Amino acid sequence: MIIIKSMGRKDAGYRQLVRYVHQEKEKQTPLFVYTHNMGNTKSDDIQSQIERFKKQHQLQQKNRHQKVQMYHEIISFPKHLKPQLQKSPEQVLDVVQRYLNLRGSDGIGVVSVHQDRENIHAHVVLSGTKKGTSQSMRITKKEFAEVKEQLREYVRERFPQWDMTFEKSRSMTDGEVQMRKRGQKPDKERVREAVLAHLENGKEGFEKRLEKDHEVKTYQRNGRTYGVTYKGRKYRFKTLLKGHNVALEQIQTIYPPSKKKNKSREISRSRSIDRER
Repeated sequence: MIIIKSMGRKDAGYRQLVRYVHQEKEKQTPLFVYTHNMGNTKSDDIQSQIERFKKQHQLQQKNRHQKVQMYHEIISFPKHLKPQLQKSPEQVLDVVQRYLNLRGSDGIGVVSVHQDRENIHAHVVLSGTKKGTSQSMRITKKEFAEVKEQLREYVRERFPQWDMTFEKSRSMTDGEVQMRKRGQKPDKERVREAVLAHLENGKEGFEKRLEKDHEVKTYQRNGRTYGVTYKGRKYRFKTLLKGHNVALEQIQTIYPPSKKKNKSREISRSRSIDRER
């Protein structure tokens, strides 16, 4: 899973922060440096980047309500992807540019991708206000959560070759992690891949293809198809396809909520309205 953190800085320490992300003191070499909305400023021209932030900060002083002077945000990639990303830095750049578009592309920024630790991680320095104005770049916690989810969904669809389930998560047991390390796939992952693959082939004959090719069958509860079964274990679509929003929407078109359930909700709602009256 890609981890994203955001830290708002109330001090105008852009000189120190820009030099830090360039790894001047550590004398390390970033995988690459990318400038955002800085015109013809070169990626290795640290002083010019600092001057850009300085000019933006002067405009920012016109907004007395703007407390955050700049943002320091970090995009961390799973450590098992490090060798691959070092060979293909353009993939990291693709994700970074997508993040900036989702986060808000109106500010100025510098992105430096570090490779000195066990995982590739991008340091993003963003101005507190939009380029050439004193208008805030702030987004709410809810909006930031949506940005993170949209970026992860983009990565899943854009780079399906990335194995984003290798890192241990709450949904994986120790046994499943060991299976991954031995090059084996847990049953849950096999089932997920089968469902996703056959959804791409269209909804016609979806169930028959699943059962014929993978011995995966659907199961019902209260007259509605809730998920699939494999080797005697049930997998709900809602949890099996968590994070795959497009696939979940396809499932809902194949197995729409029962009219009976919707009707009972309407009756319950009308009764509550009558009670209020």
